[in-house]
Amino acid sequence: MDYFVDFYNRLDVITAESAYRRVEGGSFPDECMTVDISNPKTTEDYFNSIDTSTTILITFYDRYIANSKMRHVLHQYVNTRHRRNYDDLKLVLVADVIRAYHGMNHSTQLKTPEGIALLLLLIKLFRQDFYVTYETLKNIPEDIINLDGLIPYISECSDSIEIPADESIISTLLIEAHPRADLTYRICLYNLCEAVSKVDGVISQSEKEFIMTLLHLDDEDLSNDIEIDSSLDFLK
Repeated sequence: MDYFVDFYNRLDVITAESAYRRVEGGSFPDECMTVDISNPKTTEDYFNSIDTSTTILITFYDRYIANSKMRHVLHQYVNTRHRRNYDDLKLVLVADVIRAYHGMNHSTQLKTPEGIALLLLLIKLFRQDFYVTYETLKNIPEDIINLDGLIPYISECSDSIEIPADESIISTLLIEAHPRADLTYRICLYNLCEAVSKVDGVISQSEKEFIMTLLHLDDEDLSNDIEIDSSLDFLK
């Protein structure tokens, strides 16, 4: 079974439902249902930090992941031959973030404070026609929240890839395609995980353990340790 095709079929349904609800000019009709996902824990500072972290991650994706070499490496794990774009790489990027959420024992429900970071990532990758601000958290269109329905499909795609669930898919691909970029990717992913972990003001044991793994601090090999203050030169 091609779980990736199932994902795209579901994405097409969500996109079609959104197009049906939109009116000329790109605005939403008054009767369109909206959802309030604001929360006392979702402070403006927290929102700004996850907004920035997701943007950094996508900037890295655009420059180092969305290319034919990475797609070729992914093809060793997924049959991408009949797809000519890089959407499979988008999908596994989100799968990596979901794996990180599981590693930190965080909810992937998009209406939760932690899930809002995942929602921002999904919107920036698959719904670029919509823009979220801190103020608009009180009125998120229902069809945007329906992106929540993609999570099970992404998880199935993630499980179908023969890379252990506690390892990063993108990192595995980068080590073969662009090994020097793997360090930067891990820092980008760390920045997002750190931002999400601060939502409750407490760093849990599961969060600490996952971050140590992400930064290669969980072994005795000091040569592969990643300094979190490493410069993200690709943003310049």
